[in-house]
Amino acid sequence: MILFNRIPVLDKGFIALLYSNNNSAQQRELTNTFTITCSPQQLQQLSNMTLVMKCPLFVRAYLAQFGLVTLPVTEKGSGSVLETYIPNMCEVGSPDTETNKLIADDISRTAEALLINPAAYRADGCDNFISHLILPISMYDTIIAHGMYNQWRMFLSNTDLPSPLRAYRDAVEQILRVEWCDEY
Repeated sequence: MILFNRIPVLDKGFIALLYSNNNSAQQRELTNTFTITCSPQQLQQLSNMTLVMKCPLFVRAYLAQFGLVTLPVTEKGSGSVLETYIPNMCEVGSPDTETNKLIADDISRTAEALLINPAAYRADGCDNFISHLILPISMYDTIIAHGMYNQWRMFLSNTDLPSPLRAYRDAVEQILRVEWCDEY
């Protein structure tokens, strides 16, 4: 399956709609075909959405707070290169440009070391699970995320987020706005 409408997020991530059910177009079709006696909110209980995301582990952990189902997947042909989110100088957020540069460089070197160590541990005979314990929460993972419409709305309800989480929140909102345009 090729995901044509990938929305780039952060430095290496993306979000793409896999499918939605009972979106605005489908709800209009239902109301044109049937007499609906329930409220629009009750009709939304039939709505859900599934996304494919390449996101850091901290995003996946945040999604779980809303009861969204997340399943790890690997895109065929993508290889097994481990990557981490590395904030750029502007994302670091200190008031000094030189400090931002130093911190961004240090984060990059630290993340690189944390990705190399598990492979070295395994080469030394370490258990695979134990070797992965030190992987950083900024490591990218590709997941399928699924939830009901109201769960996605709860995910969107918090706008006071750190910029990396906010970037994923905003990308999800773009998709929700297109799929449920009658609700916005």
